[in-house]
Amino acid sequence: MILYVAGPMRGKPFFNFEAFDRAAKQLRTQGHTVISPADLDRAVGFDALTHPHPGCKIGDLPLNVLQENRCSPEECMDRDLAAVKRCDGLVLLDGWDRSTGAVWEVATAKFLSKRLFVFIDRSQLEDVTEDIRL
Repeated sequence: MILYVAGPMRGKPFFNFEAFDRAAKQLRTQGHTVISPADLDRAVGFDALTHPHPGCKIGDLPLNVLQENRCSPEECMDRDLAAVKRCDGLVLLDGWDRSTGAVWEVATAKFLSKRLFVFIDRSQLEDVTEDIRL
């Protein structure tokens, strides 16, 4: 399956890249194709793990960094929702329901009848498509 990883980024140390990377690695070892917002950010030249301020928020980044890396909130949301449309399902990271962006991604996925999953013991996926109400 093609799975998109959805979860909180803003307000998290290093934009939560470590959690996205762990999930993506686990899913790839299970044979899935993974789309991760952290990888999408890296593809345009922004890697939060190498940014000098682990607690920074998108608004704290200098304007030139945002422009050079095309990672304004609007551009990231457009890109991420396009990725949600291409996937078979979403894997939800802890705290997704407190993330405005992830809630939008889940709402889009539900509208498009995509499947929704959470990790059980960091390895097995549980289908929670019917359990999630927005």
